[in-house]
Amino acid sequence: MKTTIQANRSILKSEQNNNVGDNNFTVKLAELSSGIYFLKINNPNGQIITKLIKQ
Repeated sequence: MKTTIQANRSILKSEQNNNVGDNNFTVKLAELSSGIYFLKINNPNGQIITKLIKQ
């Protein structure tokens, strides 16, 4: 399953995972400036959009 995470149109992480049931991974946000981001997470099961506030 391929999962892609975007923040404000920039791809933060794109990962291919063939382990069934393993949907955990880490995204390092240290390089992002403080602010409000909208994360868009795409995978074969659908899409999730959520707000992230980095201080």
